[in-house]
Amino acid sequence: MSLFTIDEVFGGWAVAQKTHFADAVSSTGSARLAADGARRRERAIEKHPARIRPLLGFTVLYLSLIVLLPLCGLLLKCAGLGWDQFWQAVSAPRALASYRLSFGAAVCGGLINAVFGLLVAWVLVRYPFRGRRVVDAMVDLPFALPTAVAGIALTTAYAAGGMVGRPLAALGIQGAFSPFGVIIALTFIGLRSSSARSSRCWKIWIGRWRRRRPRWEPGAGRPSAA
Repeated sequence: MSLFTIDEVFGGWAVAQKTHFADAVSSTGSARLAADGARRRERAIEKHPARIRPLLGFTVLYLSLIVLLPLCGLLLKCAGLGWDQFWQAVSAPRALASYRLSFGAAVCGGLINAVFGLLVAWVLVRYPFRGRRVVDAMVDLPFALPTAVAGIALTTAYAAGGMVGRPLAALGIQGAFSPFGVIIALTFIGLRSSSARSSRCWKIWIGRWRRRRPRWEPGAGRPSAA
């Protein structure tokens, strides 16, 4: 029977903690921070209801003006049409073209983000490397930029005279103001969401796997489940 120490196998407790338990600790810490934030919000509402109610009322009023009123107007407009007029409106060639562009571009952007977002999340979670924080910050860029600024930047870059659009135009590909440009915009916007979800899933999965995988115990002939 051969005995060993943590220093001999792992290089010390600090290295073992960083290598085998960092993801589990980070996911547990994130869940604990979220729970603490929810408890603090509940205490603030209980202590200061007079301050919270006006803010809540303003939020509901703002959402009603921005979202609910246009939806109500759309429903009232549709209610004033007969079934024949409604079917003619929704089955017009222009409407069908808009359906194809919207849903087709959304499906293409979602598939692209499903592949590359998963790869980006796997690399960021699994492999430490130089410039890791820079790549993570670049993934967060679509959320940091306002929608109008992102649209103007993409249009300028992918236009016929833009930095990316010029070589595409030489190949006969129209970047901006085309279905290809819509797919690029949706991919740019959705990359952050897909990579964030994939990162959380990978962190949880890796943390559980590291906690459950077999480990060697001193004096044992074979690994036992943790």
